[in-house]
Amino acid sequence: MKKKVLSIITILMFLFLFLGCTNIFNESAYKILADNEEHTTGRISYIDVKVVDKNNNPVSGVRVRFLKKTSVDASEEELYDVISGQYEVTTNEEGVAKIALLMEKSYDSLDIHAYVVDDPLSEVNFKVTYKEPKWFFIVWMSADNDLEYYGLGDLNEMKNNNENVSVIVFFDGKDEKDKILFLDENGNLYQSLWQGREEINSGDPNELFEALIYSSKFESKRRSLIIWNHGNAWVSDSQSYVSKGISYDETSGEDIAVVELKEVLEKYNGKDYPKIDLLGMDACLMGSFEVLYDLKDLTDYVVASSFPEPGEGWNYQFFGEIAQDDEAQEVGKKIIDTFKEYYSKTDQKNNELSLALYDMSKLSDGSNYISLLGERLSNIMDDSVRNSIKSFYNSITQYYRDNKLGNLLVDLNEFIDFIKNNINDPNVKFLSEEIQNSLKSFILYWYSEWHSEENQKLIDYPVSIFIPENLETLEYYAEDYNTLEFTLENKWDEFLESFLESGDILK
Repeated sequence: MKKKVLSIITILMFLFLFLGCTNIFNESAYKILADNEEHTTGRISYIDVKVVDKNNNPVSGVRVRFLKKTSVDASEEELYDVISGQYEVTTNEEGVAKIALLMEKSYDSLDIHAYVVDDPLSEVNFKVTYKEPKWFFIVWMSADNDLEYYGLGDLNEMKNNNENVSVIVFFDGKDEKDKILFLDENGNLYQSLWQGREEINSGDPNELFEALIYSSKFESKRRSLIIWNHGNAWVSDSQSYVSKGISYDETSGEDIAVVELKEVLEKYNGKDYPKIDLLGMDACLMGSFEVLYDLKDLTDYVVASSFPEPGEGWNYQFFGEIAQDDEAQEVGKKIIDTFKEYYSKTDQKNNELSLALYDMSKLSDGSNYISLLGERLSNIMDDSVRNSIKSFYNSITQYYRDNKLGNLLVDLNEFIDFIKNNINDPNVKFLSEEIQNSLKSFILYWYSEWHSEENQKLIDYPVSIFIPENLETLEYYAEDYNTLEFTLENKWDEFLESFLESGDILK
């Protein structure tokens, strides 16, 4: 009996020692500390944990991996650092392991699992919230030309830590490498290749479309596309009469014409992609009624300049000023206000400055009356009307002048005002008043002035329209003008042909 008792005691002691040792062997060497976190989609965010020993002392030089639980089957997916490209991060002197992530979608509660690579029992589970920003900005920066210097300056202006804004920049450089850039949550810009491309052709509308598709995966409440580059309205500056709209790429020798930009946006809108609420054109001369007409129904609002812009272009510090409740109108106003503020502190003598916010839902009313006015002026055109227009033509603000041929883009509102007050025709007067009323609802906000050392002229409701100074200018640019939907669908061309006695050269 004693032997049986001793045997049982021996077995129990053995089991106790075995299980105790097993527990000791399986005990984790470290503790991982983590807090629940909140970040913004479309910005590089930093998730961190702290590794300590049993005495709560930080442990440096320890490798940590992070995983997220998928929503499909609750399996885990390894995360990698988007800056280093590594799946493992090492703790620093404070014992902190920090991984840089770029999330496309929002999560109310994303489950994260972190563990020490050399001691998987040292682990922690915690939750991270990713909220979508109010605004996501897509900047198509065509700096593969003589504007690269200014592009680098604008990139510096874009740095901000405003959680209401996320930004992606497609940068096409001349001397600088082509790349895409994202802001992190501290306001720094980080770069990588765009889907492995060594070269971005920013003058190719197909690549612009691909950029919009790539950007569509980043969630936000509102979205803006900004095209950054030289601009020339619809006017060509080449002898080949190829309509040059915007985004000139020196390497490829290509640019995006107005009709091509229109096709890109139509194609994008035809798919189930996030809507572009605000189109910005940080480029010269794009505040043209004809250009805006051709882009109607493709975005709610447009910000553009009727004058040539200075090389510095917009002041991108407006990114940092956008509030959580800012809609497109408020954002457009902040773009214009920061533009005005920047140039008020610089020496812009003998220069023109213009930037306006256009409500695209109000464009059609004005275009209908412009078409009717063109038809009416054509019907009553005679030497008296023609000479009257020529007498005040040079008093109107000129937005663009061909140094060889003369003026061709003038201020629409000023021209209409002169017509209303100088052409003795009741229909002309009525239509002119309706056009001016429509401009007041179409052009919501603006800053526009021409000034020299001696004079300053403030311009109300700035938008340009094609009224060439002479027949030679009309004939030279007729083929460009015929690329526009505005020319095809309206009767402004009838006025131009009758005014300059050109015959039927516009479609």
